[in-house]
Amino acid sequence: MERIEAFEAELGVRLPPAVREFYGLAGQRHDLFSNQDILLSVDQRQMYVDEGALIVRHENQGVCRWGILLDHLDQDDPPVVVLAEVADTSQRRWEPWSDTLSAVVIQWLIYESCMRPETGDLATELADPDGLADITARGEVLEIVPFPTGQASAQTGALWRLVDDVVVLADESTILISARTSQNAEAFRKRYPADWLDDDAAEPGDEADPDDEDLGPKHPAFAAHFRDPIYDDQGDDFAPFGNNEGWDTVVEAAKRIDELDGSTTLAQIDPEWFEDEAAVVAGLHDDDVDMVDFTIGAGFALLRLTGQIDDVGRGWVLQALDARDRVYGPQPQTERMRADLLSFRPG
Repeated sequence: MERIEAFEAELGVRLPPAVREFYGLAGQRHDLFSNQDILLSVDQRQMYVDEGALIVRHENQGVCRWGILLDHLDQDDPPVVVLAEVADTSQRRWEPWSDTLSAVVIQWLIYESCMRPETGDLATELADPDGLADITARGEVLEIVPFPTGQASAQTGALWRLVDDVVVLADESTILISARTSQNAEAFRKRYPADWLDDDAAEPGDEADPDDEDLGPKHPAFAAHFRDPIYDDQGDDFAPFGNNEGWDTVVEAAKRIDELDGSTTLAQIDPEWFEDEAAVVAGLHDDDVDMVDFTIGAGFALLRLTGQIDDVGRGWVLQALDARDRVYGPQPQTERMRADLLSFRPG
């Protein structure tokens, strides 16, 4: 609770009891709440005040933000609102999303579980046009999982249902699943064929995509967890391999992949850059842009090629992501990398 009180003092606001309780119990569980969209952390000092609201969550591509209006912070369990990042600023307004934070936390938990490798999956359309009706008929409605006030699916009759130990949200345009086990998920996919996202995940023995050869092959653990397109983007400066430093690092590391294994550390990716630990820490602290980009690129190159990262290296990459925020301001790509790295558990 001390860390929350310290953050409140920095932020200049008093968090409602429901917010304090949630962050005290589970607010740092990025593996539960940041597999797709990004729950802003108290420990990482990510939560902030903007446009009359306390911002608590970002959509993973910057499409929208969720928050609590400052005028509602005096409520024990305040409503949650959403702001769509539209080009026409005259149309930007906070819209209702959930009547209480407690209610939407349950929805976020179930939704994010659908984005976990092995037991979660999504598709845009079932192959069998009668599949949706079959799910509706066989499924038990989960009343405990509330719909956000502003979610379109709530208006089309879609509900979370339990079907064969799989939690399902299905409507005409989206099917999300969260299974008890990977076997349950696979059985559901076989019964309801679709263009499932998990069908694209790399498996041991899969051939590398020719378009990604310069980046080196993806370790299966990396392919399963780091699924956002930014990890293959070679032109976005904020992606790990989209700038010169990140690109050069992963290309050079891929050339000596036979020398890398599960014990390789970030410092060993390029000893010339990382041999002086004090210089690395100082460079990140001073927001040295080259050091920041190189550290991020090296860290994700290590993850991509070996499926793991050492604790010191993980800490350096997180410091580099924080430094990038200070230099350029919060970016969706940076938030995605941070959330994925914090929730990654190899093996």
